[in-house]
Amino acid sequence: MLRAVLSKMQQAETLSVMQMDAVLEFLCNLPGPTGKPALEFVMIEWTGRQHMFYGQYEGKVSAIALCKLLQHGVATHDLRLQDITVRGDQVFSPSEGIRTRSKAARGQVPERWTVIPLPIKIYKLLVNELSVIMESSASRRASAGTGEELESFEEEDEVEDEEEVDDDDDVTGQTLSELFGVGIGCRYDDELYDEEEEDPDAVKDPLYQVDIQVYLTEFLQHFARLPCYSAFRQHLNDGEKRVLQSVGITS
Repeated sequence: MLRAVLSKMQQAETLSVMQMDAVLEFLCNLPGPTGKPALEFVMIEWTGRQHMFYGQYEGKVSAIALCKLLQHGVATHDLRLQDITVRGDQVFSPSEGIRTRSKAARGQVPERWTVIPLPIKIYKLLVNELSVIMESSASRRASAGTGEELESFEEEDEVEDEEEVDDDDDVTGQTLSELFGVGIGCRYDDELYDEEEEDPDAVKDPLYQVDIQVYLTEFLQHFARLPCYSAFRQHLNDGEKRVLQSVGITS
């Protein structure tokens, strides 16, 4: 069901109230597993599983759809969205001590969560999505820098090998990256990344070309200028505020 909803929202290239309204109306009239409208079920499942979307393309589709949904909800004050409440942040009490998996498995430390309106949850998800993307980009840049340093070291090593022959047959022909177990792993990761991104269906989708980091940054910067922003900001934790500060959103 969730996949079908995302597909439907993905087809809406612009934020059309009529298009978005049709999707919401359809879900409101469709009974969910619990007997309530399917909209509530879909949104609870969607927001609870956003972090589980596998692959950059799937995550990109979901994030952009959430942006459209939030923009629609704010612009139209849609009560169908505002009346849905979902899990917010997990609550930890100092008196509980250190939470371990064994304690959780035995039910000694029940999980507690804040309850927040759906639009607030969507906004927090988008901030966290941007955080993950920024961390991933920084990690790739760091890896690229490390690769350049290793390549430089390898070139120096080759020059030294020409001047002095190494008699140790165990390491003959091995590069530093191979000795450190870095080069092969990096190439393997790149191959997996390319294979995922070259999926024929994904390449045909215009969303494939969207720079999601730029998209989310501009969306959140625009959202911060809306009159309703203060009501959303008060639900952010310190980590989420730092993410916004990193893209110039300070108030």
